[in-house]
Amino acid sequence: MSSKKILFITIIIMSLLIGCYTSREGYVSAHPELKPNIKEAILKGEIVAGMTREEVRASLGEPPTVAKGYEAGRHGRYGKYAGQCHYWHYNYSTIIFGEDGRVVDIK
Repeated sequence: MSSKKILFITIIIMSLLIGCYTSREGYVSAHPELKPNIKEAILKGEIVAGMTREEVRASLGEPPTVAKGYEAGRHGRYGKYAGQCHYWHYNYSTIIFGEDGRVVDIK
């Protein structure tokens, strides 16, 4: 691969990474009421219990797959959460939201 192609790919990757961080930082700046642990999680691109759906979106972006209640729980994969929650599936994890719209578990 030529050095120009490598440089181009590197610039694209860096731009994407900076863009993600900038949007997280922007969200945090626009929401000074955030609890310190949630603010830190968003900036790191992580999830913690108690986050709202909006905060999860700010941290990880839109989920590729969403399931509600029995759609996800009927297969027995989430036991005690079956039928009462929303499930957001990302590449390597599932975020489970309780009836109040806040994260109750991460699988």
